[in-house]
Amino acid sequence: MQNCRMDHVTARRLLGLNESSRIEDVLAAYDHKSAVSQAQLERAVAPKLRQQFEAVLAELAAARDMLLSSNPRGLSATKMADLPHASPLPG
Repeated sequence: MQNCRMDHVTARRLLGLNESSRIEDVLAAYDHKSAVSQAQLERAVAPKLRQQFEAVLAELAAARDMLLSSNPRGLSATKMADLPHASPLPG
C-alpha cells in the first residue's frame, strides 16, 4: 500500500468497513486493528518485521484520517463519535 494514493474504497477495505459504515464504526475498526498491529510490533524482534508493522499502523491511520476527514458536517471525530446516530460516510 505504500506510495499509493488513499481513496475511500481503499480506506474502507483496510479497515474492513462497507459503504454504510458510520463514524463510530471507523473509530472502532481502527482501534481494534491498530491495537492488534501495535501488539505485533511490540513482539517483533527483526528490524524488517518492525518496519512492516510500523507501515501497517501508518496505513491504518491514513485510512482512518481519510474517512474521518470526509465528514460532511464539519464536526470533529470526537464530536461525531459522541453522536448516537451519526450519518453514514460518503463515498
